[in-house]
Amino acid sequence: PTLAGLSEKVIYTERRFKQIEENVSSAQIDADRQREVVAVLEEERTRVNAAESRFEEQLQGSQAQRGAGPSEDTMVEYNRLSEQLRSECVEDMHTRDVQDRQIQLLSEASRRVSDRLDGLQGQLEGVAASERVYVQQQQTAEAGVANVEREMQQARRDAEAAKAENERLVRVEIELNEKLEGVLKDLSQARAEQRETAREAKLKEMVSALQRVFTGVHGRLAELCRPTHQKYDVGVATVLGRHMDAIVVDRQATAIECISYIKEQRAGQATFLPLDTLQPQSANDSLRHAHRSARLATDVLQYDSAVEAAVMHACGNALICDTLDVARYVCYERKLDAKAVTLDGSVIHRSGLITGGVGNRGQRGKAQTWEAVAVDNLRKARDRLAEELQTIARERRKLAKEEAVTTRLTGLQTKHRISREALDAIGRKLQGLATERKHIEAKITECRPAVAQTTAELEQAKDVREQANARIYVIAQPIFASFCQRLGIPSLEAFEKLLLPATEAAEERRLQFRTQLSRLDSQLSFEQQQLDEATSKLDKLVKAQQSTAASLESLRAELTREQAEMAGFVAQIEGLRRELAALTTKYGDATEDVHAARHTLEQGQKDLDAMNKDLRARATEMDRALAEKAAVLRKCKIEDIPLPLLRGSLQALPLEAGVGAGSGSQLAESYLSQLSLGDTQSSSMSIDGADDIAPDYSTLPQTDRTGVPGTVEQKYIADVARLTAEIDALNPNPHARERLESARARLHEIEVEHNAARQEARESKSTFQAVRKRRHDVFMRCYNHLATAIDHAYKALTQSPLFPLGGTAYLALEDPESPYLAGVKYHAMPPLKRFRDMDQLSGGEKTVAALALLFSLQTFRPAPFFVLDEVDAALDLANVAKLANFLRENARSYEDEDVEADQADEVADEAMTSHYSLRQSARIKRNAPEEASTGGSASQFIVISLKQALFERAQSLVGIYRDQAQNSSQVLTLDLDQFAS
Repeated sequence: PTLAGLSEKVIYTERRFKQIEENVSSAQIDADRQREVVAVLEEERTRVNAAESRFEEQLQGSQAQRGAGPSEDTMVEYNRLSEQLRSECVEDMHTRDVQDRQIQLLSEASRRVSDRLDGLQGQLEGVAASERVYVQQQQTAEAGVANVEREMQQARRDAEAAKAENERLVRVEIELNEKLEGVLKDLSQARAEQRETAREAKLKEMVSALQRVFTGVHGRLAELCRPTHQKYDVGVATVLGRHMDAIVVDRQATAIECISYIKEQRAGQATFLPLDTLQPQSANDSLRHAHRSARLATDVLQYDSAVEAAVMHACGNALICDTLDVARYVCYERKLDAKAVTLDGSVIHRSGLITGGVGNRGQRGKAQTWEAVAVDNLRKARDRLAEELQTIARERRKLAKEEAVTTRLTGLQTKHRISREALDAIGRKLQGLATERKHIEAKITECRPAVAQTTAELEQAKDVREQANARIYVIAQPIFASFCQRLGIPSLEAFEKLLLPATEAAEERRLQFRTQLSRLDSQLSFEQQQLDEATSKLDKLVKAQQSTAASLESLRAELTREQAEMAGFVAQIEGLRRELAALTTKYGDATEDVHAARHTLEQGQKDLDAMNKDLRARATEMDRALAEKAAVLRKCKIEDIPLPLLRGSLQALPLEAGVGAGSGSQLAESYLSQLSLGDTQSSSMSIDGADDIAPDYSTLPQTDRTGVPGTVEQKYIADVARLTAEIDALNPNPHARERLESARARLHEIEVEHNAARQEARESKSTFQAVRKRRHDVFMRCYNHLATAIDHAYKALTQSPLFPLGGTAYLALEDPESPYLAGVKYHAMPPLKRFRDMDQLSGGEKTVAALALLFSLQTFRPAPFFVLDEVDAALDLANVAKLANFLRENARSYEDEDVEADQADEVADEAMTSHYSLRQSARIKRNAPEEASTGGSASQFIVISLKQALFERAQSLVGIYRDQAQNSSQVLTLDLDQFAS
């Protein structure tokens, strides 16, 4: 971490040093530019001073050369005479001065008014030019709007036509799907026994081959006719008998050719019915009225008239009767000369013989021929409907341009709205320009009288001044007569026009020089101040650059030290890794040794287990032998059978059957424990003391002692059985009652245990069924609620002005019987979109479907708030706006709820407190049942988004930004409700 921090500091310092270098370069350029500006101003000031000096020198030289200029005495005298004149015509002089000032003011006012009038006229011309431009733009925009409206109308017509065609195709598709569903249902309900045997398949193949080769082959008789109802299948099959598989042909020659073909192809055997040689008897009409439950076989068959001869030949005058009683009545009581066949296949022949019903094979199997034909027809109908559905799907894919038309219409609507807004903006600008033009024209109208009035006042002031000036010159004529004669000037007016303007021009020129120098001094002072600031900034940047360079050097040195230490650590780590690798190798070797030892141990354990198993088997066998020995000895004692003994006595043998020191399993365990402990002594346990008794076998014959144990045992068992039978015949068993009572007691115990077990099983089953039912009810309550709510939520998220009904969403259970053991399929169809699986929808469509599922779950188990993290990432602007409107409509303020919760806190029972606060529990208790029952709820939504459409519809905004000064994140909040319009 230290090295990473130093690296980050070095990178940051290098970046900062580079930035400071750039700032220093920029500041240096600014300072140099400022110095150039100051130098230029100083140079210009020097040129102005030089020009002023040259002007003074030129003025003095020109005056010296001209020499006709007024001398100082002349000017003194002129001033004295002027004072005298001023004293004599004070009013006229005052009037002339006043008029001079008035003329100057009026001239300035006239100039301002004229400039204003010129400016207004220029503005008026600019407004007129702008109006012409905007009028052209308005005409262009109107033409564009008209074109867009025409395109929109055409697009609407195309969309309506595509929609109508799509609706028609949808209706046709629904009808075809319903038909296909019915066909599939019929197919699923067909008999499971409908399996085509090899012989039937071979027969069908042979008939097909004959039909391809010969033109006169009609087909099998079973395929050319079929019963009018399914209940007649078995009866008709019985009537047709062997003729069911007979092949109907048009001529005898065709039949002969077919037989030859079958022989050549070795295709089997077949019976042929040539229509040209058959001479069937006509049906006896009187048999049709034999009984209301009896009808001719030909009347219950559907067939083509072309094969009527073959059908009549096969059926004859056979009757189909509903029951055997009806058949007996027809044949025995009515004594009609006809074969009667019942619906179950029983036959009363014309000779009076009766053949019983059939089983799973025989005529019932033949009757399935028509079921097979029906199944084939259903399959053909299924294939035809599937093909039509594929055709409809292809046509709907061709109509996929409807989406493009809709998209184009939406684009045209957007373009129309933008064009209309642009046109409205142009109209507003034209209205503004018209208003401005009227305002300017009004100002011009107001300004023109002012110009005329100012001009008139100026002319009037000039006339007054001229009059006053004329009066002054009349009075000045005698006063300046001698002065003018002495100077050789005709009048005072000529003196003032020729000599005084030069002096006034020189003064005006000096004033210009002083003004120019003052302006240059001010500008030079400002630029000098800017130069000082630039120089100071450059000095600060240079100092910062130097300090940053020093800091960078120290950081680099520290980073080098850290890298050296890190290299040492890396070397140590490499050494430790090598050591770890060596230890890992040793550990692997040790692990292999352990595995080998463990394998050996496991093998030994297996051998030991096998030996223990064999020992237990032998111990069990010994225990069984001891038990049998004890039983034999006990029987001998009970029946007082003398038994030769080598050791022990039968008197010590107890009559009760039991184990003296342990059962057989305990004996085995004892043997095992003794073997495990290494004890070689025999077990001291014995079964009922029988081990202490040793019979004497010396009295037995040699063959019985040395013969095969099984044979000897069988012989003695037979002898014992024989002798026991003889004894039982002589005397009854004295212990039979005891055994009976013992058996009854045991039976009673078993019955009690059995009843208890059955009761426990019934209770467990009842509990299981209750839990299962509750689980099913809870699941279905949630599912039924979601199945209803999800469509409303999806419609609310997808509806728009173009599609006010929105899309369609629904849920489907994979296993309705046990829905919680299987999945739930979720299907969503956006507006004007055909049905597709969820994984084939676009990202935005999947997002809308997921949000609909989320909000429908909210209606069942409401949550107090949602956190949505960029759920609008895959949505376009239109769907973002729909989502924002949906969130806005379902959002709520918790102010009222907090008040209610506070009131609930005051009246709540103290015993109801838990890990939830009372306010939370009150809010949860209030929200959950009410909102679940109404099917809707409002919540708080915290949305993390980058879309402006969500920003502008929110109630408040929270922004996160980085504070560079503090090098940390800061938070900004903004309540948008205060800006609601």
